[in-house]
Amino acid sequence: MTKKQLFWIRAFLLSFYPYSLIAGFFWGFLAHNIPPFPASMPAEELAQYFRDNAFRMRLGYGVSLPFWSMLMVWAVGAFCVMRRVEKGDSPWSFIQLMGGSFNTVVMSVAAGFWVTAAMRPETDPKIIQMLYDVGWLEGDLFNGVAMLQNLSLFMVFYRDDRPVRLVPKWALWFGVFLSLSYSLEMLLPFFRSGPFGWGGLINYGVGFCTPFVWMIIMTFYLQKAAVTLYNESQAEAAQAARG
Repeated sequence: MTKKQLFWIRAFLLSFYPYSLIAGFFWGFLAHNIPPFPASMPAEELAQYFRDNAFRMRLGYGVSLPFWSMLMVWAVGAFCVMRRVEKGDSPWSFIQLMGGSFNTVVMSVAAGFWVTAAMRPETDPKIIQMLYDVGWLEGDLFNGVAMLQNLSLFMVFYRDDRPVRLVPKWALWFGVFLSLSYSLEMLLPFFRSGPFGWGGLINYGVGFCTPFVWMIIMTFYLQKAAVTLYNESQAEAAQAARG
């Protein structure tokens, strides 16, 4: 690994921090997604909020939508670290790479439905409600890629036998727990409110928000791992040069 490669790997990983701030403010605060409106909300009431706050909703969804692509950038950084840890053909690191790419598409498409509702709030309230519903169902139920991303990180770093592990076991098991919690989102079509709704304590608080906390933790350890791998590669190169 060269110093320039290390720089870009760390930059890709650390990009998650500004992305979180942008998504939190524009998508979360301005677009009223902390927490989102429940599925039980009457269509007319939902549409009225979109009408009364049209500029705010357009700004929130419109600005945040392009930044979902940063999930892919983060996954590329994680892939570069994992590939060097796993070595060989590194099949699990490619799961991370593809998972991050598809996750970006999933959330971008979901955001596309929401920004469409914000663009035409004067339309039939039932259409506004349907666009809002589709966005949340698509964004939450297409969670298989996120589950595979978590699993790939576990499979690569759990086998790390360094005296000081690149990623601690508790962080890896935290990711496994989150993967299992995603399965509860399959209950979304059956609950329009309560803890299993998309704005509820379990499927929003645990299934949607907690993964961002986990990614902040993983970003910290992955960028430190990149530095460790760089130092190891430099030591190996120096040893090889000495013969």
